[in-house]
Amino acid sequence: MSVLRQEHGAHELIVIARPDDYPSLQVIQEVIQANPKTRIILGYVTVPGFLPPVLRAIEVANGDVLALLDDDAEAHGDWLKRIVAHYTDPLVGGVGGRYVNYFDGVKASYPKVKEVGIVKWNGKPIGNMYCDCAFSSPVGVDFLIGGNLSYRLDLFRHAKPSQALSSNVSFHWEIDVGLKVKGQNYKIIFDPNIMVDHHSAPRAISGMRTLNYEGVYWSNFNYAYIMKRNLGVIKLVTYILYSFLIGWGGSPGVMYVLLQFFRAEKIEWKEYIYPSFWGRLKGLSHA
Repeated sequence: MSVLRQEHGAHELIVIARPDDYPSLQVIQEVIQANPKTRIILGYVTVPGFLPPVLRAIEVANGDVLALLDDDAEAHGDWLKRIVAHYTDPLVGGVGGRYVNYFDGVKASYPKVKEVGIVKWNGKPIGNMYCDCAFSSPVGVDFLIGGNLSYRLDLFRHAKPSQALSSNVSFHWEIDVGLKVKGQNYKIIFDPNIMVDHHSAPRAISGMRTLNYEGVYWSNFNYAYIMKRNLGVIKLVTYILYSFLIGWGGSPGVMYVLLQFFRAEKIEWKEYIYPSFWGRLKGLSHA
């Protein structure tokens, strides 16, 4: 509903649903009937997972720019107006902003950050797009957060995420798209004033809210696969060496394991260490 209340009207509103989700379909039909002057496209997906609705939206969309919004998120009234303003620059390929988390109606508090949406020299991703920003002006980034992003439609179709990333909760698909668009010499803009309120809903798929074997494995598989597809040889080798020898949170390396061992801290081999290493290996070897 927040899209219908935008200061800058949308050319069309695309809603992707599942044909057996009768409560959602009823609400959608009520919205269509209540807004006869608004072009609303209803698309269906039957394949489970997070990525199929995104791919379906890219397929049925018209116009110049496609912006995505999650089903449990609410865009601020100037969301589209601020997005569209950046596309006056023909070198801008993607635009997005902050994802403000709410839990049980309470806004989550995070430390202010100086970096968002980048892949560092060692391959480590820095997201932080749900955090308060230590800056107020738009900045160039490598990728955007999935629930508050937009891309020129022709670029989105060319850079659409691979089906190989669709298992579990489709971790990091946004990075795959962002790196592809940047690889075509377009700029991606993160504007902290483009805000979406995310009213966090429970997820049936494991690994989304808490780490477990499946979540850790697919997170590392997807990220390694994306790095292999998008990095040059030198950067890819750097990522492989750094991630396996040192690592970071969510992707531990040998030094992390040794540090935990010498600290006599409990090491979650089955739920954390093993699936992270195995996921990276499988992602790098995937065709």
